[in-house]
Amino acid sequence: MAPDPCQPINDEIKHLSDDIAQVQAVLDRDFPPLTDKQREVTKQQLQADKNKLVQRVAELLQFRQQTTNVIATTLLSGYL
Repeated sequence: MAPDPCQPINDEIKHLSDDIAQVQAVLDRDFPPLTDKQREVTKQQLQADKNKLVQRVAELLQFRQQTTNVIATTLLSGYL
């Protein structure tokens, strides 16, 4: 079976999701307390990770759509 061409994107999505959960856990915990500066930097990191996750999911969906179109075109060309 051929390797999944989406796997690198899936791996990055998984990694980003894990990072987001870890950063959110840091923000949610009470001890040790974060300074205002640390909290702000952590929130910025969380937002950047969330933005990147949205981009990667969109890329994955676009890639899958393109792959589906190529497969459909290839199959249909055999019938025309």
